[in-house]
Amino acid sequence: MIHPVFQVPSRAQPDHNFGLETLEADDLRKLLLLYVQKQEEVVRGARQLYEGLLRADRMRKEVLRWCKADGHVGEMSDGEDWYDKEEWGLDEDLVKDFSQPSLWVSAASIAFNPAFWNTAARQEYHNKVITKLFRGNRLYGCYALAVTIFTIGIIRDSIYERALRSQPTHPLLAGPTSTYIAYGLFATGNVLVLSSMWALGVTGTYLGDYFGILMDHKVESFPFNVTDAPMYYGSTLSFLGYALWMGKPAGILLTLEVLLVYRIALSYEDPFTAEIYAKREREERQAGKKRS
Repeated sequence: MIHPVFQVPSRAQPDHNFGLETLEADDLRKLLLLYVQKQEEVVRGARQLYEGLLRADRMRKEVLRWCKADGHVGEMSDGEDWYDKEEWGLDEDLVKDFSQPSLWVSAASIAFNPAFWNTAARQEYHNKVITKLFRGNRLYGCYALAVTIFTIGIIRDSIYERALRSQPTHPLLAGPTSTYIAYGLFATGNVLVLSSMWALGVTGTYLGDYFGILMDHKVESFPFNVTDAPMYYGSTLSFLGYALWMGKPAGILLTLEVLLVYRIALSYEDPFTAEIYAKREREERQAGKKRS
């Protein structure tokens, strides 16, 4: 039992009917429920109408784009290379400046470097050409090749940078997102390259195997536990990062060439290097048999 002092006064009890008769209050609740349902239908209809208008606007823009592109179809174009300057926010036409000599010089230097060091290294392995130039000192010969490869790499990078200067910038590559991605690619690429050089040393990095300067064991620590060719892939990432940082589509095309020539170089280098170490193992086994 509740003491009367603590009981709620009757006048404080909530009146669910707000002073109306029970039947009248029930009818009013039904009317309000019907009103809410009607408003929900109105909202759903308005939403469908809005989405339909948005879809119609997208279709209108798409048809307009098709019409504009179709208007640029000619004998030398199918319209697929056309772009809307107004849509892209451009004041002037983008120029696909493949006629710049610097672009082709850069492409040639990218292709030349791996071809050069693979040719020089194989000549050294078969004929000892570089070692003979240094009076039989293969270590000096390897250092000389390292300096040469490093130098032509600097020249290649300089030509690449100058080639991109004369190429047009694409607006989609000029935003902050592209810049941040470029920073990440450039940092990752340099980490792979520098850590690879640290793990291999000078002779391991610059084809000392072809001079007979072999490593004691295969390097499997970082970055070789990430990729089997960190020098090549790190360099490729650096090329791509610089292209994005400059906002140059031509740089992306040259980066694809870098990746292609490195992949071709690996297809020759990996089997040849593996055979060099396999030959050493065979010779060591034969020497062990003779001693026994």
